[in-house]
Amino acid sequence: MMKIDTGSSRTVIPKKILNEFINLRKIKDINCFDYNGDKKSMPLFVVNLKILGNTFMDREIIGSDNPEYGLIGRDILSQYILTCDGPKKKFELEFSQE
Repeated sequence: MMKIDTGSSRTVIPKKILNEFINLRKIKDINCFDYNGDKKSMPLFVVNLKILGNTFMDREIIGSDNPEYGLIGRDILSQYILTCDGPKKKFELEFSQE
């Protein structure tokens, strides 16, 4: 499961999932801040992602220790139009053709 996180500059995928890929390229470890503002060192990988039928090649993705979900960050969200309907608790994600 992936959560939409407009506050995250990069997309984050659980390392548990990333470990299943063959020939995964770890670039380096980078310092990140978690929800509590704590600084952590996390691995950065290069992957190809397919989201809602759109493929994003050679994206830098952070590997997370959280096994339950990942985050779709602004690096991917900037390619979409996100419409939220708070009262109905619904959202729509549409690929931007611009």
